[in-house]
Amino acid sequence: MPRNVLFMDRLDSIVVAMFRLVVNGGVSGPSLRAIAAEAGISPAGVINHFGSADRVWGLAAHRWARDRAGARLYPTGAAGVASLLPEDQHGADDLAFDFALSSIGRGHTGIADAMSGLRLAERERLARLLPELGEPDLDLTVAVIEGLRYAISLPEGALPIARARGALQQFLDGKVTSAS
Repeated sequence: MPRNVLFMDRLDSIVVAMFRLVVNGGVSGPSLRAIAAEAGISPAGVINHFGSADRVWGLAAHRWARDRAGARLYPTGAAGVASLLPEDQHGADDLAFDFALSSIGRGHTGIADAMSGLRLAERERLARLLPELGEPDLDLTVAVIEGLRYAISLPEGALPIARARGALQQFLDGKVTSAS
């Protein structure tokens, strides 16, 4: 098997292991040993392939952010922006992992860069979707979406997805109407 394929397979298994530990196990920053055990790889094997725990976290965050950015829908117009919120619990779990990575990333440049890139790409997408919004309203819209995502991601569905989608649509209807 070519080394790149092995590298990708192991990184994918590490991302999945991190996700399971954080989302299903409630571990907010699992150790390299716990991640390796969950992924079925020895800690020494992880270090051998990736160099350090920091590099593993950075690579995993970049892979996660790239995959998340590619998987997000590209809505059209203000009515489609609500699709930036999840439709089901699986999507809420993805948000929980996003927030965990963002929190872990405060002390880690690689993770912080990956998550900042994901948020910047989303802001740029919103600017294209809602060109009538000025910078302050665009920033406010991004903040509202992030707040709703956070509330959805909390355990026990602190904010039901359907209500969050409705609230976002109502907010956008008011913003787009006032901006026109």
